[in-house]
Amino acid sequence: NAIQKAIKRDTKIDNYVVIAKEERRADALKQIQQLRDRGFLVDYPLTPTKVARQFQAAEEAGASLALLYGDEWPQVKVKNMATAQQELVSSEGLLNRVAELL
Repeated sequence: NAIQKAIKRDTKIDNYVVIAKEERRADALKQIQQLRDRGFLVDYPLTPTKVARQFQAAEEAGASLALLYGDEWPQVKVKNMATAQQELVSSEGLLNRVAELL
């Protein structure tokens, strides 16, 4: 409805976690909590969803960064949603790198 759309427009998130491989969901959830503990607004798909749809959701949510958990693990692909620039970041260094980018 219109109210929900208005709220979504006004509530931009910092990071959207894209779970490309369901086997990585537990790793992603752990880091989602760590990011939230640092004060970042983070969203992610609650159910298995195609990667393209997840990137679309990231865009619709106004995410600054998309964090992709997939075949690269233990590295995470970090995509700047404004510039489309991507980089691989070690899972250990992810929290610090996100803080630098935002």
